[in-house]
Amino acid sequence: KPQDLIEFAQYGPNSVAVEAALKKTQLATPEQAERLSLLWGDRLMYNETADKYDEWNALRMAASTAAVEGNRAASWKAAEKVARNPYTGERCYTTRDAVTALVVQDLISPDLFDFLYAPWASIMEQEASND
Repeated sequence: KPQDLIEFAQYGPNSVAVEAALKKTQLATPEQAERLSLLWGDRLMYNETADKYDEWNALRMAASTAAVEGNRAASWKAAEKVARNPYTGERCYTTRDAVTALVVQDLISPDLFDFLYAPWASIMEQEASND
């Protein structure tokens, strides 16, 4: 279908989920936006040892490699570019990791997907279900 081709061109076959995550981030409350920003920093602190940081970086690189090898580099970069804090305009790395996972979800392991997506979901999906 032509519509499927348009969606694939935007963010890959999971465009609907990527767009939904980006929209949720844009509609985040100031508290959610701050928590998304702080969470990524907290994860860096947790991975402060060289071995842990290298392991974390390797996991992120595996996802980006999947995007490139799966011919989704443009989709991945487009999604990452708009993964920003809606209040400060700064790049939101927790959202970046989540949209990366969504772009390549069918190309990566469930464990890698969860590693990248779960932190964002813990703020944006859990709080939505508590409303």
